[in-house]
Amino acid sequence: MKVRRAAPTDFKTINKIAAEVDAFHARSVPQVFQKPSRPGRPRSFWAGILAGRNGTILVAEHDGQVVGFLLVEVRTSLRLPILRRRRFGYVSEVGVARGWRRRGVGRLLMAAAHRRLLQRHVTQLELNVWSFNRGAMEFYERLGYRFLSHRMGRTLG
Repeated sequence: MKVRRAAPTDFKTINKIAAEVDAFHARSVPQVFQKPSRPGRPRSFWAGILAGRNGTILVAEHDGQVVGFLLVEVRTSLRLPILRRRRFGYVSEVGVARGWRRRGVGRLLMAAAHRRLLQRHVTQLELNVWSFNRGAMEFYERLGYRFLSHRMGRTLG
């Protein structure tokens, strides 16, 4: 298995994997997520990331088949007196095809994201995990991630 930068020819497969992840989110937190009329993301979304300087889409490939993807960006902290100025990596999307989960694909993608960020002299990586996704939380904890904050919410009325 290898990890490489995504190409426009990968968009269709990436969207299939993203649709699986989206369906899981829509079932788990229906007050936030919904089933879109068209699964996945618009082609312009993926193309915009590939064209930009701060974001990278990585894909895991096995025998020429894309089995997972990861979107990693370089962000800069807000300019507030309380916050240190810093650049940090942010993983905004990860998806692994249903038949490939728990086979090391996510670990391989995260390791590639770590290497890519270190090449850009970025030494911190953050991500968001929804509280219903216990499997993802355990996965990231095994990789050494720790909670920086807890975002809370409730339905009113």
